[in-house]
Amino acid sequence: MINGLIQNGCFEQGVDLFLTMENSGVIPNDITLISVLCAALKKPDLELGRWVHSYMRKNRIKQSLILDNAVLDMYSKCGSMEDAREVFDAMKEKDVVTWTTMLAGYAKLGDFFRAARELFDALPSKDIAAWNALISAYEQSGNEKEPIAVFNELQQSKGKPDEVTLVSTLSACSQLGAIELGAWIHAYVKKEGRNMYSKYGVLDKAREIFESSERSDVFVWSAMIAGFGMHGCGQEALGLFSKMQEAKVMPSVVTFTNLLSACSHSRLVEEGVDLFHQMEHVYGIKPDIEHYACLVDILGRAGQMERAMDLIRNMPMAPGASIWGALLGACKLHKNLELAEYACKQLLEIEPQNHGALLNQGKWHCEFLVGDNAHPMSKEIYIKLEELEARLKSVGHVPNKSQVLQMVEEEEMQEKVLYLHSERLALTFGLISCGPAQTIRIFKNLRVCEDCHSVFKIVSKIYERGIVLRDRYRFHHFKQGSCSCKDYW
Repeated sequence: MINGLIQNGCFEQGVDLFLTMENSGVIPNDITLISVLCAALKKPDLELGRWVHSYMRKNRIKQSLILDNAVLDMYSKCGSMEDAREVFDAMKEKDVVTWTTMLAGYAKLGDFFRAARELFDALPSKDIAAWNALISAYEQSGNEKEPIAVFNELQQSKGKPDEVTLVSTLSACSQLGAIELGAWIHAYVKKEGRNMYSKYGVLDKAREIFESSERSDVFVWSAMIAGFGMHGCGQEALGLFSKMQEAKVMPSVVTFTNLLSACSHSRLVEEGVDLFHQMEHVYGIKPDIEHYACLVDILGRAGQMERAMDLIRNMPMAPGASIWGALLGACKLHKNLELAEYACKQLLEIEPQNHGALLNQGKWHCEFLVGDNAHPMSKEIYIKLEELEARLKSVGHVPNKSQVLQMVEEEEMQEKVLYLHSERLALTFGLISCGPAQTIRIFKNLRVCEDCHSVFKIVSKIYERGIVLRDRYRFHHFKQGSCSCKDYW
Protein backbone atom coordinates (compact mmCIF):
# COMPACT_ATOMS: atom_id res chain seq x y z
CA MET A 1 0.00 0.00 0.00
CA ILE A 2 2.82 2.42 0.94
CA ASN A 3 4.69 1.58 -2.26
CA GLY A 4 1.55 2.05 -4.38
CA LEU A 5 0.84 5.49 -2.93
CA ILE A 6 4.40 6.71 -3.41
CA GLN A 7 4.72 5.30 -6.95
CA ASN A 8 1.59 7.25 -7.89
CA GLY A 9 2.94 10.52 -6.52
CA CYS A 10 0.99 10.51 -3.24
CA PHE A 11 4.13 11.10 -1.17
CA GLU A 12 2.51 12.63 1.93
CA GLN A 13 -0.08 9.86 2.22
CA GLY A 14 2.59 7.21 1.75
CA VAL A 15 4.82 8.68 4.46
CA ASP A 16 1.83 9.10 6.82
CA LEU A 17 0.92 5.46 6.33
CA PHE A 18 4.53 4.46 7.07
CA LEU A 19 4.39 6.41 10.34
CA THR A 20 1.09 4.70 11.24
CA MET A 21 2.70 1.33 10.50
CA GLU A 22 5.74 2.21 12.62
CA ASN A 23 3.56 3.35 15.55
CA SER A 24 1.69 0.04 15.34
CA GLY A 25 4.91 -1.79 16.05
CA VAL A 26 5.16 -3.39 12.62
CA ILE A 27 8.80 -3.67 11.52
CA PRO A 28 9.29 -2.46 7.94
CA ASN A 29 11.17 -4.55 5.42
CA ASP A 30 13.60 -3.43 2.70
CA ILE A 31 10.84 -2.75 0.15
CA THR A 32 8.95 -0.47 2.56
CA LEU A 33 12.05 1.53 3.45
CA ILE A 34 13.13 1.83 -0.19
CA SER A 35 9.65 3.17 -1.01
CA VAL A 36 9.88 5.88 1.67
CA LEU A 37 13.40 6.77 0.54
CA CYS A 38 11.98 7.04 -2.98
CA ALA A 39 9.42 9.57 -1.70
CA ALA A 40 12.25 11.63 -0.18
CA LEU A 41 14.26 11.78 -3.41
CA LYS A 42 11.25 12.44 -5.66
CA LYS A 43 9.93 15.37 -3.60
CA PRO A 44 12.94 16.04 -3.03
CA ASP A 45 13.05 16.23 0.77
CA LEU A 46 16.52 15.84 2.27
CA GLU A 47 15.27 16.08 5.87
CA LEU A 48 12.78 13.25 5.29
CA GLY A 49 15.56 11.17 3.75
CA ARG A 50 17.85 11.84 6.70
CA TRP A 51 15.05 10.88 9.10
CA VAL A 52 14.51 7.55 7.31
CA HIS A 53 18.25 6.85 7.33
CA SER A 54 18.42 7.71 11.03
CA TYR A 55 15.40 5.45 11.69
CA MET A 56 17.22 2.57 9.98
CA ARG A 57 20.31 3.02 12.17
CA LYS A 58 18.40 3.48 15.44
CA ASN A 59 16.32 0.38 14.81
CA ARG A 60 19.32 -1.60 13.60
CA ILE A 61 17.70 -2.48 10.31
CA LYS A 62 19.81 -5.15 8.64
CA GLN A 63 21.96 -3.66 5.91
CA SER A 64 21.78 -4.95 2.37
CA LEU A 65 23.33 -3.79 -0.87
CA ILE A 66 20.00 -2.80 -2.38
CA LEU A 67 19.02 -0.78 0.71
CA ASP A 68 22.42 0.92 0.95
CA ASN A 69 22.18 1.84 -2.73
CA ALA A 70 18.72 3.32 -2.12
CA VAL A 71 20.07 5.51 0.73
CA LEU A 72 22.99 6.54 -1.49
CA ASP A 73 20.64 7.41 -4.35
CA MET A 74 18.45 9.47 -2.04
CA TYR A 75 21.34 11.58 -0.73
CA SER A 76 22.78 11.96 -4.22
CA LYS A 77 19.51 13.14 -5.81
CA CYS A 78 18.76 15.43 -2.87
CA GLY A 79 22.12 17.12 -3.49
CA SER A 80 23.93 16.12 -0.29
CA MET A 81 27.10 14.53 -1.61
CA GLU A 82 28.77 14.81 1.82
CA ASP A 83 26.15 12.43 3.28
CA ALA A 84 26.34 10.25 0.17
CA ARG A 85 30.12 9.97 0.47
CA GLU A 86 29.83 8.99 4.12
CA VAL A 87 27.41 6.18 3.21
CA PHE A 88 29.57 5.14 0.26
CA ASP A 89 32.74 4.90 2.34
CA ALA A 90 30.95 2.84 5.01
CA MET A 91 29.48 0.31 2.57
CA LYS A 92 31.06 -3.14 2.91
CA GLU A 93 29.79 -4.22 -0.48
CA LYS A 94 29.58 -2.13 -3.66
CA ASP A 95 28.35 -2.90 -7.16
CA VAL A 96 28.20 -0.98 -10.47
CA VAL A 97 24.98 0.76 -9.33
CA THR A 98 26.79 2.05 -6.22
CA TRP A 99 29.66 3.58 -8.18
CA THR A 100 27.45 5.01 -10.93
CA THR A 101 25.09 6.59 -8.39
CA MET A 102 27.99 8.41 -6.75
CA LEU A 103 29.40 9.49 -10.09
CA ALA A 104 26.06 10.83 -11.31
CA GLY A 105 25.59 12.67 -8.02
CA TYR A 106 28.92 14.46 -8.32
CA ALA A 107 28.21 15.20 -11.98
CA LYS A 108 24.84 16.84 -11.36
CA LEU A 109 26.20 19.27 -8.78
CA GLY A 110 28.76 20.56 -11.24
CA ASP A 111 31.32 21.65 -8.64
CA PHE A 112 32.90 18.25 -8.08
CA PHE A 113 34.53 17.41 -11.41
CA ARG A 114 37.82 16.35 -9.86
CA ALA A 115 35.99 14.12 -7.39
CA ALA A 116 33.83 12.73 -10.19
CA ARG A 117 36.87 11.98 -12.35
CA GLU A 118 38.75 10.34 -9.48
CA LEU A 119 35.72 8.22 -8.66
CA PHE A 120 35.32 7.26 -12.32
CA ASP A 121 38.97 6.22 -12.56
CA ALA A 122 38.56 4.10 -9.42
CA LEU A 123 35.58 2.19 -10.84
CA PRO A 124 36.40 -1.54 -10.90
CA SER A 125 34.29 -1.89 -14.07
CA LYS A 126 32.75 0.85 -16.17
CA ASP A 127 29.33 0.37 -17.76
CA ILE A 128 27.85 2.81 -20.26
CA ALA A 129 25.85 4.59 -17.51
CA ALA A 130 29.12 5.55 -15.80
CA TRP A 131 30.62 6.87 -19.05
CA ASN A 132 27.42 8.83 -19.77
CA ALA A 133 27.40 10.42 -16.32
CA LEU A 134 30.94 11.76 -16.78
CA ILE A 135 30.42 12.89 -20.41
CA SER A 136 27.16 14.65 -19.52
CA ALA A 137 28.70 16.33 -16.48
CA TYR A 138 31.47 17.90 -18.53
CA GLU A 139 29.17 18.84 -21.42
CA GLN A 140 26.62 20.59 -19.24
CA SER A 141 29.30 22.54 -17.40
CA GLY A 142 30.26 24.25 -20.67
CA ASN A 143 33.60 22.41 -20.79
CA GLU A 144 33.29 21.32 -24.43
CA LYS A 145 36.70 19.63 -24.84
CA GLU A 146 36.44 17.20 -21.92
CA PRO A 147 33.31 15.29 -23.03
CA ILE A 148 34.91 14.68 -26.41
CA ALA A 149 38.10 13.47 -24.70
CA VAL A 150 36.06 11.10 -22.50
CA PHE A 151 34.12 9.90 -25.55
CA ASN A 152 37.43 9.09 -27.22
CA GLU A 153 38.43 7.15 -24.09
CA LEU A 154 35.18 5.20 -24.39
CA GLN A 155 36.01 4.29 -27.98
CA GLN A 156 39.53 3.20 -27.06
CA SER A 157 38.13 1.01 -24.27
CA LYS A 158 35.98 -0.77 -26.89
CA GLY A 159 32.85 0.41 -25.05
CA LYS A 160 29.64 0.81 -27.04
CA PRO A 161 27.91 4.23 -26.87
CA ASP A 162 24.14 4.43 -26.56
CA GLU A 163 21.64 7.20 -27.39
CA VAL A 164 22.46 9.13 -24.21
CA THR A 165 26.17 9.10 -25.08
CA LEU A 166 25.51 10.32 -28.60
CA VAL A 167 23.21 13.19 -27.57
CA SER A 168 25.67 14.54 -24.98
CA THR A 169 28.69 14.17 -27.28
CA LEU A 170 26.89 15.79 -30.20
CA SER A 171 25.95 18.71 -27.97
CA ALA A 172 29.63 19.16 -27.10
CA CYS A 173 30.53 18.89 -30.80
CA SER A 174 28.07 21.65 -31.68
CA GLN A 175 29.54 23.98 -29.06
CA LEU A 176 33.16 23.26 -29.96
CA GLY A 177 32.84 22.95 -33.71
CA ALA A 178 34.10 19.37 -33.87
CA ILE A 179 32.68 18.61 -37.30
CA GLU A 180 34.74 15.46 -37.90
CA LEU A 181 33.53 13.78 -34.71
CA GLY A 182 29.96 14.85 -35.49
CA ALA A 183 30.32 13.21 -38.91
CA TRP A 184 31.76 10.07 -37.29
CA ILE A 185 28.74 9.83 -34.99
CA HIS A 186 26.47 10.20 -38.03
CA ALA A 187 28.30 7.33 -39.75
CA TYR A 188 28.14 5.25 -36.58
CA VAL A 189 24.40 5.78 -36.27
CA LYS A 190 23.82 4.77 -39.90
CA LYS A 191 26.04 1.70 -39.49
CA GLU A 192 24.12 0.59 -36.39
CA GLY A 193 20.88 0.91 -38.34
CA ARG A 194 19.12 2.89 -35.62
CA ASN A 195 16.30 5.29 -36.40
CA MET A 196 18.57 8.25 -35.69
CA TYR A 197 20.51 10.72 -37.80
CA SER A 198 22.75 13.62 -36.94
CA LYS A 199 24.19 16.37 -39.01
CA TYR A 200 26.33 18.98 -37.37
CA GLY A 201 24.58 22.31 -36.74
CA VAL A 202 21.11 21.11 -37.82
CA LEU A 203 18.73 21.27 -34.90
CA ASP A 204 15.89 19.16 -36.25
CA LYS A 205 18.26 16.21 -36.69
CA ALA A 206 19.45 16.55 -33.10
CA ARG A 207 15.79 16.47 -32.09
CA GLU A 208 15.35 13.20 -33.98
CA ILE A 209 18.16 11.65 -31.94
CA PHE A 210 16.55 12.91 -28.74
CA GLU A 211 13.10 11.61 -29.63
CA SER A 212 14.45 8.21 -30.67
CA SER A 213 16.29 7.73 -27.37
CA GLU A 214 14.67 4.91 -25.44
CA ARG A 215 15.59 6.39 -22.08
CA SER A 216 16.14 10.07 -21.42
CA ASP A 217 17.53 11.19 -18.07
CA VAL A 218 17.98 14.74 -16.83
CA PHE A 219 21.27 15.07 -18.73
CA VAL A 220 19.65 14.29 -22.09
CA TRP A 221 16.65 16.58 -21.49
CA SER A 222 18.95 19.40 -20.40
CA ALA A 223 21.22 18.93 -23.42
CA MET A 224 18.26 19.17 -25.80
CA ILE A 225 16.93 22.27 -24.01
CA ALA A 226 20.40 23.80 -24.40
CA GLY A 227 20.32 22.97 -28.12
CA PHE A 228 17.02 24.81 -28.58
CA GLY A 229 18.34 27.75 -26.59
CA MET A 230 21.56 28.11 -28.61
CA HIS A 231 19.53 28.17 -31.82
CA GLY A 232 17.19 30.86 -30.50
CA CYS A 233 14.20 28.50 -30.15
CA GLY A 234 13.11 29.65 -26.71
CA GLN A 235 9.49 28.58 -27.00
CA GLU A 236 10.56 25.10 -28.06
CA ALA A 237 12.90 24.93 -25.05
CA LEU A 238 10.01 25.84 -22.72
CA GLY A 239 7.76 23.33 -24.46
CA LEU A 240 10.35 20.61 -23.95
CA PHE A 241 10.62 21.55 -20.28
CA SER A 242 6.86 21.02 -19.96
CA LYS A 243 7.25 17.56 -21.50
CA MET A 244 10.13 16.89 -19.12
CA GLN A 245 7.80 17.63 -16.20
CA GLU A 246 5.13 15.35 -17.68
CA ALA A 247 7.76 12.61 -17.88
CA LYS A 248 8.42 13.19 -14.15
CA VAL A 249 12.11 13.91 -14.72
CA MET A 250 13.40 16.20 -11.97
CA PRO A 251 15.26 19.24 -13.40
CA SER A 252 18.78 20.03 -12.22
CA VAL A 253 20.67 23.28 -11.72
CA VAL A 254 21.98 22.86 -15.28
CA THR A 255 18.44 22.48 -16.66
CA PHE A 256 17.54 25.90 -15.28
CA THR A 257 20.75 27.50 -16.56
CA ASN A 258 19.86 26.24 -20.04
CA LEU A 259 16.23 27.37 -19.72
CA LEU A 260 17.16 30.86 -18.58
CA SER A 261 19.73 31.14 -21.37
CA ALA A 262 17.06 30.08 -23.88
CA CYS A 263 14.71 32.78 -22.56
CA SER A 264 17.48 35.37 -22.87
CA HIS A 265 18.09 34.60 -26.55
CA SER A 266 14.38 34.67 -27.42
CA ARG A 267 13.27 37.82 -25.57
CA LEU A 268 11.12 35.77 -23.19
CA VAL A 269 11.55 38.13 -20.28
CA GLU A 270 8.65 37.35 -17.98
CA GLU A 271 8.90 33.64 -18.73
CA GLY A 272 12.54 33.77 -17.59
CA VAL A 273 11.66 35.70 -14.44
CA ASP A 274 8.92 33.17 -13.60
CA LEU A 275 11.29 30.23 -14.08
CA PHE A 276 13.90 31.87 -11.87
CA HIS A 277 11.37 32.27 -9.04
CA GLN A 278 10.05 28.72 -9.50
CA MET A 279 13.51 27.22 -8.98
CA GLU A 280 13.46 27.38 -5.18
CA HIS A 281 9.75 27.67 -4.47
CA VAL A 282 8.62 24.81 -6.73
CA TYR A 283 11.69 22.63 -7.29
CA GLY A 284 13.74 23.27 -4.16
CA ILE A 285 16.78 24.38 -6.18
CA LYS A 286 18.51 27.45 -4.80
CA PRO A 287 19.66 29.74 -7.66
CA ASP A 288 23.43 30.10 -7.87
CA ILE A 289 25.43 32.97 -9.32
CA GLU A 290 25.13 31.65 -12.89
CA HIS A 291 21.34 31.71 -12.64
CA TYR A 292 21.49 35.30 -11.40
CA ALA A 293 23.82 36.14 -14.30
CA CYS A 294 21.32 34.64 -16.75
CA LEU A 295 18.49 36.71 -15.26
CA VAL A 296 20.60 39.88 -15.41
CA ASP A 297 21.24 39.04 -19.07
CA ILE A 298 17.52 38.50 -19.72
CA LEU A 299 16.57 41.85 -18.16
CA GLY A 300 19.55 43.71 -19.62
CA ARG A 301 19.01 42.50 -23.19
CA ALA A 302 15.39 43.66 -22.92
CA GLY A 303 16.60 47.14 -21.88
CA GLN A 304 15.28 46.81 -18.32
CA MET A 305 18.46 48.16 -16.74
CA GLU A 306 16.96 49.40 -13.47
CA ARG A 307 15.29 46.07 -12.91
CA ALA A 308 18.61 44.32 -13.59
CA MET A 309 20.38 46.61 -11.11
CA ASP A 310 17.72 45.95 -8.45
CA LEU A 311 18.36 42.24 -8.89
CA ILE A 312 22.13 42.74 -8.50
CA ARG A 313 21.71 44.90 -5.39
CA ASN A 314 19.51 42.27 -3.72
CA MET A 315 21.55 39.18 -4.58
CA PRO A 316 22.29 36.89 -1.60
CA MET A 317 25.91 36.58 -2.75
CA ALA A 318 28.51 39.06 -3.99
CA PRO A 319 28.12 39.71 -7.72
CA GLY A 320 30.91 38.04 -9.68
CA ALA A 321 32.47 38.60 -13.09
CA SER A 322 29.60 36.81 -14.88
CA ILE A 323 27.11 39.29 -13.39
CA TRP A 324 29.02 42.42 -14.38
CA GLY A 325 29.90 40.90 -17.76
CA ALA A 326 26.21 40.31 -18.50
CA LEU A 327 25.32 43.85 -17.47
CA LEU A 328 28.20 45.28 -19.51
CA GLY A 329 27.04 43.40 -22.60
CA ALA A 330 23.53 44.81 -22.15
CA CYS A 331 24.92 48.33 -21.75
CA LYS A 332 26.81 47.98 -25.01
CA LEU A 333 23.67 46.72 -26.75
CA HIS A 334 21.58 49.65 -25.51
CA LYS A 335 24.43 52.21 -25.55
CA ASN A 336 24.10 53.04 -21.85
CA LEU A 337 27.57 54.51 -21.34
CA GLU A 338 27.13 55.70 -17.76
CA LEU A 339 26.04 52.32 -16.41
CA ALA A 340 28.62 50.60 -18.63
CA GLU A 341 31.44 52.54 -16.98
CA TYR A 342 30.19 51.42 -13.57
CA ALA A 343 29.86 47.77 -14.65
CA CYS A 344 33.28 47.96 -16.28
CA LYS A 345 34.87 49.26 -13.08
CA GLN A 346 33.30 46.45 -11.04
CA LEU A 347 34.38 43.83 -13.56
CA LEU A 348 37.97 45.03 -13.73
CA GLU A 349 38.23 44.97 -9.93
CA ILE A 350 37.39 41.27 -10.06
CA GLU A 351 39.25 40.40 -13.28
CA PRO A 352 41.92 43.02 -14.01
CA GLN A 353 43.00 41.14 -17.15
CA ASN A 354 39.51 40.98 -18.65
CA HIS A 355 40.17 42.74 -21.95
CA GLY A 356 36.53 42.45 -22.96
CA ALA A 357 35.70 45.05 -20.34
CA LEU A 358 38.02 47.85 -21.44
CA LEU A 359 36.16 51.09 -22.03
CA ASN A 360 37.50 54.62 -22.49
CA GLN A 361 35.73 57.84 -23.46
CA GLY A 362 32.85 56.04 -25.12
CA LYS A 363 35.17 53.77 -27.13
CA TRP A 364 34.75 50.03 -26.66
CA HIS A 365 37.86 48.06 -27.37
CA CYS A 366 38.88 44.41 -27.03
CA GLU A 367 41.69 42.34 -28.49
CA PHE A 368 40.76 40.60 -31.74
CA LEU A 369 42.73 38.45 -34.15
CA VAL A 370 42.13 40.86 -37.01
CA GLY A 371 44.12 41.34 -40.17
CA ASP A 372 45.42 37.78 -40.00
CA ASN A 373 47.77 37.00 -42.90
CA ALA A 374 49.21 33.72 -41.62
CA HIS A 375 46.79 31.53 -43.62
CA PRO A 376 48.36 29.81 -46.66
CA MET A 377 45.51 31.21 -48.79
CA SER A 378 45.77 34.73 -47.37
CA LYS A 379 46.40 36.26 -50.82
CA GLU A 380 43.21 34.72 -52.26
CA ILE A 381 41.28 35.65 -49.10
CA TYR A 382 42.19 39.34 -49.33
CA ILE A 383 41.41 39.48 -53.06
CA LYS A 384 37.99 37.98 -52.33
CA LEU A 385 37.58 40.37 -49.40
CA GLU A 386 38.04 43.36 -51.72
CA GLU A 387 35.42 41.91 -54.06
CA LEU A 388 33.08 41.40 -51.11
CA GLU A 389 33.60 44.97 -49.92
CA ALA A 390 32.77 46.32 -53.39
CA ARG A 391 29.59 44.21 -53.63
CA LEU A 392 28.44 45.32 -50.19
CA LYS A 393 28.83 48.98 -51.15
CA SER A 394 27.00 48.38 -54.44
CA VAL A 395 23.89 47.21 -52.56
CA GLY A 396 24.01 50.19 -50.20
CA HIS A 397 25.66 48.75 -47.09
CA VAL A 398 27.03 51.50 -44.84
CA PRO A 399 29.52 50.20 -42.23
CA ASN A 400 28.42 50.68 -38.63
CA LYS A 401 31.51 52.43 -37.28
CA SER A 402 30.17 52.38 -33.72
CA GLN A 403 31.18 48.73 -33.74
CA VAL A 404 34.88 49.56 -34.09
CA LEU A 405 36.32 48.28 -30.83
CA GLN A 406 39.81 49.71 -31.12
CA MET A 407 40.76 53.33 -30.54
CA VAL A 408 40.70 54.43 -34.20
CA GLU A 409 39.90 58.04 -35.12
CA GLU A 410 40.16 58.10 -38.95
CA GLU A 411 36.91 57.04 -40.64
CA GLU A 412 38.71 55.20 -43.44
CA MET A 413 40.68 53.19 -40.90
CA GLN A 414 37.50 52.46 -38.94
CA GLU A 415 36.01 50.85 -42.04
CA LYS A 416 39.21 48.92 -42.61
CA VAL A 417 39.15 47.55 -39.06
CA LEU A 418 35.59 46.33 -39.57
CA TYR A 419 36.48 44.53 -42.78
CA LEU A 420 39.35 42.76 -41.02
CA HIS A 421 37.25 41.30 -38.21
CA SER A 422 38.11 37.63 -37.80
CA GLU A 423 34.60 36.40 -38.65
CA ARG A 424 34.68 38.46 -41.85
CA LEU A 425 37.93 36.78 -42.89
CA ALA A 426 36.46 33.37 -42.06
CA LEU A 427 33.38 34.16 -44.16
CA THR A 428 35.56 35.18 -47.10
CA PHE A 429 37.54 31.96 -46.82
CA GLY A 430 34.26 30.03 -46.76
CA LEU A 431 33.11 31.70 -49.97
CA ILE A 432 36.35 30.59 -51.62
CA SER A 433 36.63 27.06 -50.27
CA CYS A 434 33.04 25.78 -49.89
CA GLY A 435 30.96 24.57 -52.84
CA PRO A 436 27.87 26.59 -53.91
CA ALA A 437 25.47 24.17 -52.22
CA GLN A 438 27.57 23.86 -49.07
CA THR A 439 26.60 25.70 -45.88
CA ILE A 440 29.40 27.90 -44.55
CA ARG A 441 29.94 27.24 -40.83
CA ILE A 442 31.89 29.66 -38.64
CA PHE A 443 32.68 29.64 -34.92
CA LYS A 444 33.67 32.71 -32.93
CA ASN A 445 34.61 32.91 -29.25
CA LEU A 446 33.12 36.41 -28.80
CA ARG A 447 29.74 37.97 -29.50
CA VAL A 448 29.43 38.81 -33.19
CA CYS A 449 29.42 42.58 -33.79
CA GLU A 450 26.36 44.27 -35.29
CA ASP A 451 28.13 45.29 -38.51
CA CYS A 452 29.39 41.75 -39.19
CA HIS A 453 25.91 40.45 -38.44
CA SER A 454 24.46 42.82 -41.06
CA VAL A 455 27.14 41.80 -43.56
CA PHE A 456 26.39 38.10 -43.04
CA LYS A 457 22.71 38.73 -43.79
CA ILE A 458 23.55 40.59 -46.99
CA VAL A 459 26.08 37.96 -48.11
CA SER A 460 23.55 35.16 -47.59
CA LYS A 461 21.29 36.94 -50.07
CA ILE A 462 23.64 38.29 -52.74
CA TYR A 463 25.75 35.11 -52.85
CA GLU A 464 22.73 32.84 -52.23
CA ARG A 465 24.59 30.98 -49.50
CA GLY A 466 23.47 29.39 -46.26
CA ILE A 467 25.67 30.51 -43.35
CA VAL A 468 25.73 29.23 -39.77
CA LEU A 469 27.63 31.37 -37.27
CA ARG A 470 28.14 30.21 -33.70
CA ASP A 471 29.26 33.11 -31.54
CA ARG A 472 29.88 33.10 -27.81
CA TYR A 473 26.19 32.93 -26.98
CA ARG A 474 24.22 31.19 -29.71
CA PHE A 475 23.80 29.97 -33.27
CA HIS A 476 22.87 32.37 -36.07
CA HIS A 477 21.39 30.81 -39.21
CA PHE A 478 21.60 33.23 -42.16
CA LYS A 479 19.49 32.63 -45.25
CA GLN A 480 18.14 34.89 -48.01
CA GLY A 481 19.03 38.08 -46.16
CA SER A 482 17.63 37.24 -42.74
CA CYS A 483 18.89 35.63 -39.52
CA SER A 484 17.21 33.12 -37.24
CA CYS A 485 17.89 35.39 -34.24
CA LYS A 486 15.59 38.07 -35.71
CA ASP A 487 18.31 40.62 -34.82
CA TYR A 488 18.07 39.89 -31.10
CA TRP A 489 21.15 38.27 -29.62
